[in-house]
Amino acid sequence: MRIDVWFVMLPGVLSLDMTGPAETFVLAGDAFRLHYVGPQPDVQTSIGLTMSGIQPLPERLPEGSLLVLPGVSDSRSQFSTPQAQQIQHWRLQPIIQRRDITVMCVCSGALLAAKSGLLNNRQCTTHHDVISRLRTAAPTATIKENRIFVQDENFDFSYRPSVQTENEDLCAGREHLDQRGDHVGHRPGAAYD
Repeated sequence: MRIDVWFVMLPGVLSLDMTGPAETFVLAGDAFRLHYVGPQPDVQTSIGLTMSGIQPLPERLPEGSLLVLPGVSDSRSQFSTPQAQQIQHWRLQPIIQRRDITVMCVCSGALLAAKSGLLNNRQCTTHHDVISRLRTAAPTATIKENRIFVQDENFDFSYRPSVQTENEDLCAGREHLDQRGDHVGHRPGAAYD
């Protein structure tokens, strides 16, 4: 059975946050089917490349889907745009609460999840530059600093995109939709501080 992976595409999307995971899923062969969705059909990425062919936000996501919320180059402004607000008002709460969807927040994508009301009482992480704003946006969340990867039920959070961490874990056979256990990966040293 193929897993549908839905990338939420907003203007300013960090190209590495999107292409790193997407490339890893493609390398897994037929295991994943990728979709790119958002409020507009074209977006300019953080590197100035325009991504087109973006489909409208679906009314619902199929059971077993993986929803990827990548970061953006300037989360202060780009997560406050009308496009980002459309994502925040998208019917994410009922989709996620079913727990048959896994959400993967890459870097500042956790802030979009927080602004969408998805991080209440969850453990999470994000890029160190965004931690204080994530605390404000998700006051009931337990924010794990100095972590590469945090897993909480049907949510996976990564500090940064990395083939060696979150995506390799997903593609190497972890039953990420059926056997959920709290897992917190520790970021060794302070290489990214």
